[in-house]
Amino acid sequence: MKVKFIEIDRHEWMFKFKGNKYLLRESPRGVYGIDKSVILFRLDGFIFTMIKEIGWTKSDNHSCSYFDISYLKGIVTIDECKAKAIEYLEKILN
Repeated sequence: MKVKFIEIDRHEWMFKFKGNKYLLRESPRGVYGIDKSVILFRLDGFIFTMIKEIGWTKSDNHSCSYFDISYLKGIVTIDECKAKAIEYLEKILN
């Protein structure tokens, strides 16, 4: 299934999948906000519901323990996160 990602902000991508709207957001994490994690949200109007942390695009090497709760382990790209977000949704919605 081909999914179109629409960049709505510098670090946010919205997409539709199986009749629902979702958002991937790259957010600062860590003490100084140097780390960057990519989080998948479901959109319902103005309500954002967090589904899963997909992966990390940047780390200061002090947050490696957080990788364990992510769907992808280690440092990845935004494109990898987009593909894995769709894979994750297919897995949980079927």
